[in-house]
Amino acid sequence: MPPERDTSPTTIPIIVGGQTVVLDHSGVAWLPETEDLLVADLHFEKGSAFAARGHAMLPPYDTAETLRRLEHVIKRIEPKRVVCMGDTLHDLAGETRMAETDRNRLARMVAKQDWVWIAGNHDPARPDGYGGKAASYPLFVNAQTPVAASGDEPLLIAQLAQCPVVVDADRNAAVAYLLQHSDCDLVLSDDGLQHYRLHRDIEIVVVDGERGFGNGRCLPAGPLRESPERLQQADFVVVNGGMAVNLDVPCEQMQIAPRRMTQLCSGVSQSIDQWLTEQQSKAVHAVAAIGNPQRFANTLVSLGLEAELHSHNDHQALGPEDLSFGDDLAVIVTAKDAVKLLGSDHRQSLGQGSIADNIWVLEIEAQIEDDFIDRLAAQLRSL
Repeated sequence: MPPERDTSPTTIPIIVGGQTVVLDHSGVAWLPETEDLLVADLHFEKGSAFAARGHAMLPPYDTAETLRRLEHVIKRIEPKRVVCMGDTLHDLAGETRMAETDRNRLARMVAKQDWVWIAGNHDPARPDGYGGKAASYPLFVNAQTPVAASGDEPLLIAQLAQCPVVVDADRNAAVAYLLQHSDCDLVLSDDGLQHYRLHRDIEIVVVDGERGFGNGRCLPAGPLRESPERLQQADFVVVNGGMAVNLDVPCEQMQIAPRRMTQLCSGVSQSIDQWLTEQQSKAVHAVAAIGNPQRFANTLVSLGLEAELHSHNDHQALGPEDLSFGDDLAVIVTAKDAVKLLGSDHRQSLGQGSIADNIWVLEIEAQIEDDFIDRLAAQLRSL
């Protein structure tokens, strides 16, 4: 028998299908026999969704307050599994509007319990912005780590950079673990600017040159986590692509350049020119589950291809139905999506060894001035 759980102060037990369901005063349901906690309609980022449509402004605290209450309920009831029964996000873009602290708080909760996402009408796909789920954290990532445990970006970094990579929602814990289990003397924290508990010697801010700062406002009225004035405090500001807005700080220019095409099923690579020469049609399918899928499509168009974009939420897992379009046209994916498709946990859904030979990965390279690298290296040496 499962241990007794404290579900006080107000609960109502009912029988559904022969099983006891305890209705809790907090708005959740508790299944004592299976130790499942059922929650629904969390509607993270509802306030920012209303603000984006120009409706009445709501305080930007609804997500944080919902997370606080959920965290309290989980601590009080101590379930083995949490089932989110739909409409966790108010809309599919809500995940990208969440503050860093809220995303990290949710990631820590997801990491501690068996967690089940059920799609709803507001969020017809599971939220995938929280990376993978490991049995415990910190997680040391290498090239063979299952993508479901590490998340797509950490696994891709580990494969390409071939350096120690550690994942943990608590960045301080990740750094401590990294220093204890490796001989590194330089730590790079990806997307770590708002982790203010984390010590930093150098701050590098990368600005999307195509999208700029949107309306220039912070959440929930706009897309920013901090005001553009925060750039004044950074050591370096790198602009990726053309600049959509003028910045009042010195900037480093960076461009993303396509380098090779790699066949996903075989791993055979070709130069871009060779691949284009062998293609019988310029029409291709572009499949991307990244932050800015249109940039990926634009890159393919710049190569002279006629790309039909099939975009998905950032980090979303892709299945067979996302890669098959009833024709023989080439299907091109990003390197970030390729690690998910080749991961052992996702490859099973594709069918082991049955990845179609028309699926290709666009390999890219960041191009940045040598002068910036020299100045960054000099600042590192001075620490």
